[in-house]
Amino acid sequence: MNGLERAIDLTVDAYAGQTDKADETHIRHSLRVMEEMDSEKERVVAVLHDVVEDTSYTLEDIEREREVGSRIRDSVDALAKRESESYPTGVRGARGVGIIFGQLSEAIVGSSSTDWNL
Repeated sequence: MNGLERAIDLTVDAYAGQTDKADETHIRHSLRVMEEMDSEKERVVAVLHDVVEDTSYTLEDIEREREVGSRIRDSVDALAKRESESYPTGVRGARGVGIIFGQLSEAIVGSSSTDWNL
C-alpha cells in the first residue's frame, strides 16, 4: 500500500459513519480537495487535512498508524484549525484554499522524498 492509499484508508476509518451538514458522507469533502492536487504528496496532505480537526485522530496517530513522515504530519498540523482559533495559525490571513495549498506546495517541493516516507 503506498502513502496515498494509506492516507485514504486512515481518512475512511476516521470518518466512519460521519456525515456533514448536507447529510453526505464526510469523507467526500476530503476526497474532493485531494482530487484538486497535482502531486501524490499534495494529495496525501489534502485527504488528511481535516482528520485531526474533525475526528478523534491525533497528529501522532496519523504519523504512527500510517507510517507517514514528519513533513506530512507537520503539513496537516499547519492546516488544522484549533478550538481556540477561528483559522489555523499557519494559514491565518490566506485568501482561499488555493493560496493555502500553494504555500503547502512550496514546502513540499523543498523537501526530499525521504522526508515523506512515501
